[in-house]
Amino acid sequence: MEIVFYILLAGVFYWYIIRPAWEKWKFKPKHTDEFNIAGMHFRCLERKHVMPGDFVGYIMREKNNPVDKNAIAVFNSEHIHLGYIPKTDTSKLLCYFNDMNRIACSGLLDIKQSRGLLKVDISVNVDEVFPPDTIPVADGTTLAICSITDFGNLRLNEKSANPGLFEGKLVREDDDVIYIHKNRRALGRVNKRKVNKILDITGNSDEYPCLIKITTGSDFYDVDGDFIVSTDPNIYELLLTKYEHNPILFDEIERI
Repeated sequence: MEIVFYILLAGVFYWYIIRPAWEKWKFKPKHTDEFNIAGMHFRCLERKHVMPGDFVGYIMREKNNPVDKNAIAVFNSEHIHLGYIPKTDTSKLLCYFNDMNRIACSGLLDIKQSRGLLKVDISVNVDEVFPPDTIPVADGTTLAICSITDFGNLRLNEKSANPGLFEGKLVREDDDVIYIHKNRRALGRVNKRKVNKILDITGNSDEYPCLIKITTGSDFYDVDGDFIVSTDPNIYELLLTKYEHNPILFDEIERI
């Protein structure tokens, strides 16, 4: 019985003392080219079927990040956005982006605990290993993004202000007024100077499907709204999936 007691005691000591310490040490940077991954808990990685354990991928700057213009995003080999290099560490890597757009990395993910560790490798040609991610638009298809005018005049609770990409609708009231609707609520309108360009895409339709992109800044009340429209609305479903994996890619859409 005494032996059993000590075995149980050793098991409890391992499970509650040694194991947590080992897990914490395993995800602690040990060299100058190793970094933690911040913000993983915001990325809903389990829902995107990102597997725990070893991964390979790349890092790249997110110049249009509303919170930090020096933000560096982390992606796996499937172009799924995992998180960011901690803000306190970005200065160590920014100089490398003078010569390259993306930098290879490999590391370890703990999805349930929302933590990760990566090691960068500037010797790898990322474009040869991971071809750049692209928005699924066929040749001849027009895709454009435009700011929602008067979006900032609405009260916050009227904006449906959770950030993300959502299905919406353009509703034409007359020749020069087009409202952007989400869930039958008008979030704003198209700038009058841009109405004709939008009508060229929608074929002068009185109602036309669109996507609504809502982003938030560092302040809770700092909310911006854009709408995305295409000559082929059938691609919207693909765009919704692509945005969930890699929202940074949408900064490349032509703005009108």
